[in-house]
Amino acid sequence: MSSKLGLLIQGPFLSIGRGAKDYSLIPGEIGEIIKYDASKSVSKNIEKYSAIFDEIVISTWQDEKIPYEFHDFIKNYTNVSLKVFKKDKIKTSLPSKLIQGFKVNNNQLLQYDGCYRGALHFEDVEHVIRIRTDQEINLEKLISDCTNNPNKIIVPAIYQSNGYYAIDDFYFAGPIEKFLSFAKISSQESFHPAPQINPLLSMLNNSDKTILEKYWPGSLKFEEELSILISKNFYPASQKIYFNLVWRGQIASDKWRSDFKYKTYSENYNEKFLFNYFPPNYKNLDDFFFKKDVSFLHKLIRRIITKIIMYFRER
Repeated sequence: MSSKLGLLIQGPFLSIGRGAKDYSLIPGEIGEIIKYDASKSVSKNIEKYSAIFDEIVISTWQDEKIPYEFHDFIKNYTNVSLKVFKKDKIKTSLPSKLIQGFKVNNNQLLQYDGCYRGALHFEDVEHVIRIRTDQEINLEKLISDCTNNPNKIIVPAIYQSNGYYAIDDFYFAGPIEKFLSFAKISSQESFHPAPQINPLLSMLNNSDKTILEKYWPGSLKFEEELSILISKNFYPASQKIYFNLVWRGQIASDKWRSDFKYKTYSENYNEKFLFNYFPPNYKNLDDFFFKKDVSFLHKLIRRIITKIIMYFRER
């Protein structure tokens, strides 16, 4: 890539959660909990890739315990800077939950706030790659994907989850100004508890506040606008990156690859991602089932018809 390139490494230095060896998607289960010293992955990424980046910014939080050895390590690199931020209390106020006695915090706004504030410290770059502190990926391949789609934000994968479009948040690549706008918008408000879904809803709300106000998820209008937003702004990275990453010290397993082969990557984007445009004559039907601001009688009739439809579907 001929343009000036920045690497943003964002996240905590003590990373707690699941890894890529035996990732479980069973509802209500969290699987093996790993407490990982993320400075190991940050150091490996810098050692391997520092020469191909003009600037490297590490973005983390004041309450993180950063090893003394790591401070000494980054002194060897003139293009690396460490930025430590105070957490915004508003962005840490989302509800947490207990799973198997383990407190799981919803840090989606905080994560994107760290991305935005960290990326502001690049002095002179045109494109930025953002990765997590606790992951190791093929950055050369990600740069190649960015080169092939230089005006879009490259995301790990695109897929649908519980009736919503979703994008994974492991890594991003794209023009610095577009990335800054995306990160800032995604850090402002939570419309959905899933960090894979909320950024798209945030961007949709930023472009047209009437969609989320007027329609329930699942509406044709909702799906059409999201597919337009995705096709204009995002493109999935190669499956090879996703299937061979290292997360919290664990190498992606066969189970990992099997669990996530359903998602849309660059290799199958043209055949799997549907640009959903619905003709105008669908509007009345869509409004009847999914519009929010309707009369009590309308809601009652809609509920009865929906129950009848579900009854015959389940027979």
